[in-house]
Amino acid sequence: MKHDIVDADARAQALDVTRSWIVQAPAGSGKTELLTQRYLALLARVSQPEDVLAITFTRKAAAEMRRRILNALDCARSQPCPALAHQRQTWELAKKVLVQDDRCEWALRDSPSRLRIQTIDSLCASLVRQMPVTAGLGAVPATTTEPDPLYREAARATLVRLESGHNGCASVRCLLGHLDNNVMRTETMVALMLAKRDQWLRHVADPGDFRIGRESLEAVLRSLVKETLLQARSLLVQSPFVDLLESVQYAARNCQKADQDSPIRHCLGLRDWPEAAYEALPQWQGLATLLLTDKDQWRATVSVQVGFPAKTAGKDAAQKQEFDLRKQAFLELLSELRGNESMRLALASIRRVPAPCYQDDQWQVLEALFEVLRIAVAELKLIFQAQGQADFSEVMMASVVALGHPDNPSDLALQLDHRIQHLLVDEFQDTSITQFGLFEKLVAGWQSDDGRTLFVVGDPMQSIYRFREAEVGLFLRARRHGIGDVPLHPLQLSVNFRAVSGLVDWFNQTFKQVFPSTDNITTGAIRYAMADALGQDQADIQIHPFIGADGDQEPARVLAIIDRIRHIEPTASIAILVRSRTHLVPITTAMDAHGVEWHGVDIERLAQRSVVRDLRSLLHALLNLDDRLSWLSILRAPWCGIGLADLLAITTKAGNGVLWNVLGHGVTCEGLSPHARAALARCSQ
Repeated sequence: MKHDIVDADARAQALDVTRSWIVQAPAGSGKTELLTQRYLALLARVSQPEDVLAITFTRKAAAEMRRRILNALDCARSQPCPALAHQRQTWELAKKVLVQDDRCEWALRDSPSRLRIQTIDSLCASLVRQMPVTAGLGAVPATTTEPDPLYREAARATLVRLESGHNGCASVRCLLGHLDNNVMRTETMVALMLAKRDQWLRHVADPGDFRIGRESLEAVLRSLVKETLLQARSLLVQSPFVDLLESVQYAARNCQKADQDSPIRHCLGLRDWPEAAYEALPQWQGLATLLLTDKDQWRATVSVQVGFPAKTAGKDAAQKQEFDLRKQAFLELLSELRGNESMRLALASIRRVPAPCYQDDQWQVLEALFEVLRIAVAELKLIFQAQGQADFSEVMMASVVALGHPDNPSDLALQLDHRIQHLLVDEFQDTSITQFGLFEKLVAGWQSDDGRTLFVVGDPMQSIYRFREAEVGLFLRARRHGIGDVPLHPLQLSVNFRAVSGLVDWFNQTFKQVFPSTDNITTGAIRYAMADALGQDQADIQIHPFIGADGDQEPARVLAIIDRIRHIEPTASIAILVRSRTHLVPITTAMDAHGVEWHGVDIERLAQRSVVRDLRSLLHALLNLDDRLSWLSILRAPWCGIGLADLLAITTKAGNGVLWNVLGHGVTCEGLSPHARAALARCSQ
């Protein structure tokens, strides 16, 4: 059956190698195939294969892309043109590469390493190796994958300054005082900050940098407050604000009369919704307190604590009636707002927004923290040099330094500018700010009409590297403003080749409600992109929720579902997906107990299998006759199977001595069951 691909035009445009693109490619949309085709299309036009550089974030992704390209070249070399459209297109592109290969004598078949497909970490390491002095690392260090002990050592060396009286001891003293003189906690926090220094070092490295001045940082806070308030105001002005404002005024007056220390009092005299300015933040927080509970949910009831006295608190019949009418009117307004999830989230965010200004004591601690962090980074560099090691962040930042400044590029940057004609970046949604800066330097000086192109692909809906400072907002920023001087034309892939239409429809209905309704560069909010199914095959989506203690019943339900599927379709393949390996333990245990065979890769550690544990215990016992725990383990193992009561009798007989000395006399050991006597007699032979 032939199906029309609704995003075929976007896929065709992505192969226009005269333009630069940013492609949003959701899971299952054929992103890797598109990258492969783009890479082949570029290879067919360049004079040297090294002119095309593809960057991925994992070695697995780099290996997969290299494998696909080499397979495409092999197929074009030895096989006829395929019948399927996408395979035919890849074959035709690879055929053109082979023509260029012969014309330019690249010998890609014998030298596949000329294909430049690297991870971001590999690229940074290669840049540092070419310019070690300019990068500031000197001799190229080994990259460690376990830098935590080095962070700890640097943090400890920083705090020691308090005792030595070296520069910075006053800042260390201030920071320690702020953290209740808890040295271990302070050391841990400094070490954690060192692990993320690529996020903040560029801001605090220079003590005189105006960007870390009090006015600059408070301006950032005020901007954040304003953006949060703007979003809330745009939603609230659409509500029945006249009646709601009357209720707000009523509640504020009552809170003031009762002399309650409530943020609602700041709403007194409010005639319209507050302006989206930081000066009005107290009024906005009063509104949030009135409308939401402490758990940021719409209020279902109101009381005197939020300015609505109970009916029984009225002094006379008229006042009692007023109290009741006011309360009921406000509850009706709340019921109208209850379905407005966007407004609830906006009001909840107002509660968490930071104060727009620092208190003097807060600023003193912040300045001390800046100096302590600068000292900690210096200590870490000394440790790196002494041990000849560096972490990925150090290599990354050094590579950025090695390229110089866009207005004053280094020799390496000029060399790369001449060598790299086309740059492709995979999984762009996982780009950090430092990596984004690296890409900006790699394309510095590029012009839209000089024949060089930038092609980035990613899915901001599935960013996974927040722990590495991946910023989804960078994807939105690149889509809107480009990278460096290179404008990027946006493309959207929508067809999902992996899932049937029933699943795709369910994804669209479900995740559209989960994702925000609008994009936001500052917060990294990304709206859901609707997907299209290739075919019309249906799927049955069933949800079996388990709440609280009911979760213990999950393995039994999973087994029941497996049995039902096998009864209907005995040859069906069944997959079980979980959040982490730990969630699989009760399920796999239940399947083992019921004789359900299953296969998993890297799910169950070999060392944790019972047979392996028993064999290890046997080995330890034979190597060390005094290893009581191992001897007890092998006596409990299936080949012996002695019960706990019999083990107690044996250990009582042995006392503090070696179990081996009494095992040979087990048949005469008092208190042993017949089964234990027989088992010991059998094993002793």
